[in-house]
Amino acid sequence: MLNATNRVERLFDILPGGRLETRNVNMVRGFGRNLGLNGNEINLVVGSIARVQVGGQFTATACMFRERNNTLPSFIDEIRRKIRTPTARNRQFGQLILVLGGTITLTACRSIRFRPFGNGILNAMVIGRDINVVAGMCTLIGHNTASASLWSVNYFIVGTLGLAMGGTLTFVGGNNIGANLLQLQAGVMSNFGTLAGSLVTVGYGYTSVKGMLLRFVAGQFGTVAGVSIMIGFIRGSADGCKCQGGAGATHATFTGVNNRHAGAETGYSINGAFFGAGGTNYVASGTNFVQAVPRIGTYLTASSNGVGLASFIGAGTSTNSYTAQLSAQMMRFNAGVATDLFQGAGWHTNINATRFSIQLVNAFVGAGNQLFVGFGGAAFI
Repeated sequence: MLNATNRVERLFDILPGGRLETRNVNMVRGFGRNLGLNGNEINLVVGSIARVQVGGQFTATACMFRERNNTLPSFIDEIRRKIRTPTARNRQFGQLILVLGGTITLTACRSIRFRPFGNGILNAMVIGRDINVVAGMCTLIGHNTASASLWSVNYFIVGTLGLAMGGTLTFVGGNNIGANLLQLQAGVMSNFGTLAGSLVTVGYGYTSVKGMLLRFVAGQFGTVAGVSIMIGFIRGSADGCKCQGGAGATHATFTGVNNRHAGAETGYSINGAFFGAGGTNYVASGTNFVQAVPRIGTYLTASSNGVGLASFIGAGTSTNSYTAQLSAQMMRFNAGVATDLFQGAGWHTNINATRFSIQLVNAFVGAGNQLFVGFGGAAFI
C-alpha cells in the first residue's frame, strides 16, 4: 500500500522515456500543493496518483486508486480552513491521473471515493477528475469506479470520470456506481467528454443514485470538438428530487461527432424539473448518431421549460435508428417550443424510432407540442 502524507504532492511522476509497472497495489492519492494567501488559499491537485509526461509509460494491473480518508477530524479541518480563509478553494486538473503525452494502460483496476461527511470546501473546480488525457493515449480495461458522499458540490466540473482534451481515452468494459444524498453540480460534460480528443467506451455501465440533485450542465456525456463513440453503453439513474438546467441534461454535441450504438438508458425520479434546451440530447452544429439505444424515463411529477425539451438540434445533423423511447408521468407540465424534438437549421432523421408517452394529467403551453421544424428539415421513416 502506498499512502501519501500531507507533504506529498503525488505518488508517481513518469518522466520522458521512463516506464513504471505496478501490480496489486493500493494507492491513496497525493495531497497536491497549497498556494496563495498564507500558503493555504488554493489547494491545487495535478496528477496526484501519477503524472505521465511525453514519452512515458505507466501500466497498472489489479490496483486500487483511493481518495484520501474523509474522517470527522479532516472534515472539521476543512471547515476551519474555510472560516480562517474565506477565499479557500480547491482546483483539480487530472486529480488522480494526468497524461501529458505518454501512454497509460490500466487493467482490472478500481477507483474508490468515500466521503461520509461530504465536502468542507465548497469552492471547487475540476477538469478531468479521475483521468485527464491532454495528449497521448490512455486505455482502461475492466476499470470499475465507486463513489459515495453525504453531499458533493462542484460549481464547475468537466469530465468527472474521464476527459480527453487532445489525446485518446478508451474504456473497455467496467462500470461506475455513484451515490449522493445531495449533489450540486455545474459544468460541461460532467461525467465523460472530449474537448478536441477521442473518447471510446465499449461495454461500459454507469449507475447513479441521488436523494436530491441540482445540476446545471452542458451534457453529462458529449463532445465539444472531438469524437465520442459509445458502444454498448448502459446508463441508469434514480433520483428522489432533481432540478436540471442547461443545454443537454444528458448528452451534448457542439461541433464534434457523437455516436452511440447498442446500449440502453433508464431514468427514474419522484419529482423532476428541467430548464433549457435539449432535455436528453443537445446538438449545436455537430453530428449525432444513435442506433439501437432504447430509453425509458418515469416520473411521478415532471415539469420542463425551454426549447426541444427532449431533443434539440440547432444547425447540426442527428439520426435516430431503432431507438424506442418510453416516457411516463403521473402529472406533467411543459412550456416552450417542442416537447419532443426541436429542429432549427439542421437535419434530423428518424428510422423506426418509436416513442411512447403516457401521462395521467398533461398540460402544455407553447408552440409545437411534439415537433417544431424551423429552417431545417426532418424525415421520419
